[in-house]
Amino acid sequence: MTEKETIVFLFERYLKFIQDQKNHIEVLSLPEKCSYDNLVSLSNEAISNSDKYPNDKLQRWLGFTQGVLATIGVIDVDQERDFTRKYLHAYHSEKIKSFG
Repeated sequence: MTEKETIVFLFERYLKFIQDQKNHIEVLSLPEKCSYDNLVSLSNEAISNSDKYPNDKLQRWLGFTQGVLATIGVIDVDQERDFTRKYLHAYHSEKIKSFG
């Protein structure tokens, strides 16, 4: 998988989580940028138009989405780090140091 394909793959994963947790997300008093509709729109935009955006922008969007989902309890930070590590570290020739 290319880096862009990996980013799209992860957005597709998170979009499914978002849609599965629609009722949970919609009852929370979240800022507009963190709302269900915005998370769906952001994910769909990244999936459908990834070729229009540079990878660093898509990665920021991905990190934002992950942060919101972790904050509201839809994903677990440690589990996602372990899941995504094999995909994201594939682009580095040497092992990346882990923060924690």
